[in-house]
Amino acid sequence: MVNEQTNQAACLTVLKSCATALQGVENVYTQHTPLLMQTLESVAKGRLKDVEYPSIDKSAMPAQPTKVQAPKLVVIFIVGGTTYEEARAVTELNAQSERHEGWASGIKFVLGGTSVQNSTSFMHDLGEMSMNEKMYST
Repeated sequence: MVNEQTNQAACLTVLKSCATALQGVENVYTQHTPLLMQTLESVAKGRLKDVEYPSIDKSAMPAQPTKVQAPKLVVIFIVGGTTYEEARAVTELNAQSERHEGWASGIKFVLGGTSVQNSTSFMHDLGEMSMNEKMYST
């Protein structure tokens, strides 16, 4: 009887700590932040390396900028497909921008890609890639 009460008390303590940890979290499955968000923050703050992310129109940029200006529009196109999670993050970022909050203030982000990936389509693409690799390696 004492062991049962002790076990129930221990379980109740664990449940309370879990509930406390999750307070204020809208959805526990969307706590992950996509890597794309770090890249977009670097864009907004002018920290992207030109070697890795060359700009389209270099003539519009001075050779030695004294102050990095944040872009007004950032277009992101992901070859191979974007994810629903990335789309959600960009949507939230645009909402922050409209409210002039955070590092994205005043910047509009547009996300596109060759497809919208989910776990099923991603696994299908991996399977196709594997089959193509086998076919062309022989």
